[in-house]
Amino acid sequence: MVEVCNYLGVSVPQQFVLSPANSPAVLIHWPVLSLLAAILQPEDRDYWRSVFPCPSDIQLQSVKSLPVAFDSHFHIDRLRNGAQVPCMPVDELMELGQV
Repeated sequence: MVEVCNYLGVSVPQQFVLSPANSPAVLIHWPVLSLLAAILQPEDRDYWRSVFPCPSDIQLQSVKSLPVAFDSHFHIDRLRNGAQVPCMPVDELMELGQV
């Protein structure tokens, strides 16, 4: 990403950040590229696939269906910091949420 900044003639940040994006170079990061590809119209996707074909030595697999799953964890320390709640035992913190 440093080389992208150099090529574009823009300053190189000390740390690249995706949210909020602090450099045009972060647009080459794979999560960003995946999101951009996902919002393309089908004809635009077909165009880019024709311009940049997949290398012949890579086997692409189509996904027939996605598993049903969800992420059920959270970071209580981040929640506490964000809510500006003083440090306390988890059980006491949970009692605050039941008011």
